[in-house]
Amino acid sequence: MPQPQPDYQVHLECLTSGPTGGKFWIATVDGRKALVRWGPCSKTGQAKEYEFGSTFAALRFVQDKEEEKRAKGYYQVSQQRVSNDPQKTTPKGPEPVKSITVVSNEALSWDF
Repeated sequence: MPQPQPDYQVHLECLTSGPTGGKFWIATVDGRKALVRWGPCSKTGQAKEYEFGSTFAALRFVQDKEEEKRAKGYYQVSQQRVSNDPQKTTPKGPEPVKSITVVSNEALSWDF
C-alpha cells in the first residue's frame, strides 16, 4: 500500500569545505506535525518532531525555518507542495494588492 503524501516537504543543502562536503536540512509537514531532519550530507543526521495546533501553524513554522536556512546559504534540492486533496490545503498569506490604473484608451508606444 502506498504511503500517504505529506502536505509539504522541502530538502535544502549547504556546501561546506569540511570532510562531509556539506549539510542537509529536510522538513516535512503532515497534518499538524512537522518532522525536521538535519546533519552532514554523508550521515543520517538528527531528527526532531514538532506538533502544532493546526496544519497552518506547522506550515508557517517550517516555512519560517526554511527562510532562515536560505539566508544562511542553503539551496533547494527538492520541494513538494500540498497534495490535491481538498481537505489538505496550503494556507496562503495575504495577497499583494494589485491595481491597474487606466490613463487613456489609446495604445501605449514604447521607444527602445
